[in-house]
Amino acid sequence: MLGVIDLSLRLLGKLDVVAVSSFADALAAIGRRRPDVILLDRMLPDLDGLEGCRRLKADPESSAIPIIFLSARSDPADVKAGMAAGADGYLTKPFDPVVLSQRITAILKDRDEHAGQTARKAPRGRRRRR
Repeated sequence: MLGVIDLSLRLLGKLDVVAVSSFADALAAIGRRRPDVILLDRMLPDLDGLEGCRRLKADPESSAIPIIFLSARSDPADVKAGMAAGADGYLTKPFDPVVLSQRITAILKDRDEHAGQTARKAPRGRRRRR
């Protein structure tokens, strides 16, 4: 499945993709280069995806990175659990690569707009009275 996701996103020409097959490999990849977005499966070989999402969101180094679950688990309770764990999106397999790309684009746009608003609202230093 990693190859399909990787190829799909590369063909859409929107993202540089680093594909890994375990949570441990994901942590190592994040440590080498902070990604713009994380695509996470609910079922990982070394850790439940929900727990992985919680850990990433609890870590100050990765808490601001948007996470989208890609999962075969499509029950509404599974989707709610993913979102409650801190995910920014949840797509079920099989998925349309164009929809995935659109979702990533929307999340990144929202993040960038939010960052811009936060920067504009940041308090400035106090001015001296003369």
